[in-house]
Amino acid sequence: MQFITLNEKEYPIKFTYSALMELERKQKKSFNEIAAALGTGNMTLLIEIAHAGLRTGGRIHNKNFTMKLEELGDILTPESLMEITELFGESFAPKVVQTEEEIAAQENKEIKN
Repeated sequence: MQFITLNEKEYPIKFTYSALMELERKQKKSFNEIAAALGTGNMTLLIEIAHAGLRTGGRIHNKNFTMKLEELGDILTPESLMEITELFGESFAPKVVQTEEEIAAQENKEIKN
C-alpha cells in the first residue's frame, strides 16, 4: 500500500480495477480513452483519478475517504497531482519480465557491439 501526503496529512492510495470502474463510470469513457486523455491537462479527469485512488486506498486500509472532489481539488498541489498520476500509470503499466536466456542473449549482444 502506498501513501500520499496532502495538506500535511497522510492518506492511503491504491489504484485497482475497482478504482478504474469508478473512474470509467464518472468519466463515461473506457480505460483506453482515459489513458489517452491523461496528457491533455483535463483537471476534472486528473482530480477524479486522484479521488478514485484515494477512495480505493481508504477502503482497502479501512479508512474511509469521504472528501468531495472539490475539497480534494482545494488541497492538491502540482507535485502531489504529478505523484498521483505517476502512481496511476505505474499501477496499470505492463510489467516486462525477461527469462534468464533472454537476459543472457541481450548481454551477449551488447558485448559483441
